[in-house]
Amino acid sequence: MLGGKWIMRDVVLIEKTRAVVLSLLFMAFGVLFITLPQSFYKWFAMIVGIVFIATGLVRLILQFTLLMGVDSSLNLVSGLTLVGFGAFIFLIPNMFIPVVGITLAIIGVLYCGEAADKKRAFLDGWWKDFAYGVILLLIGLILDVLYYSLVSKAAIAIYLGASFISYGVLILAGVFFLERTIKYVKDN
Repeated sequence: MLGGKWIMRDVVLIEKTRAVVLSLLFMAFGVLFITLPQSFYKWFAMIVGIVFIATGLVRLILQFTLLMGVDSSLNLVSGLTLVGFGAFIFLIPNMFIPVVGITLAIIGVLYCGEAADKKRAFLDGWWKDFAYGVILLLIGLILDVLYYSLVSKAAIAIYLGASFISYGVLILAGVFFLERTIKYVKDN
């Protein structure tokens, strides 16, 4: 049993560290988008393609491990989606905005579905997944509407910057709630 406690503690620590680093990266990219909207756009698109591919591969690997058995359907579908869209963005960086918008919308819908499953199973915290899914869906739809309404790339970059900063803050809030939930369960 002692080994089980150490494994769980390690998983939580790894997940918290990953979430904090990811949120700081999102906030840093958001600031760069706002301050350098024209020059930052193209090479950032290629980096995002690589990050999407890497994140998708991680989700696919987690799908086939015991670490993430609860969210397995979400890992499989979002992993395949991220790898596909990441490869497309990397190969055609001019399509960055519409692909990111579509990807965020799809992942948002997946999180809403996951929240519905959690609510049907009477699991706590379903509303966080639902709120997260709705936010991702709205950001994705707004990006696509802005792109196809011929708004300048600088305006879209500034919008992306603000979205990235808010997404980073949302991830940090999730870490805070996770830590509070773990402490509450540990105390009881």
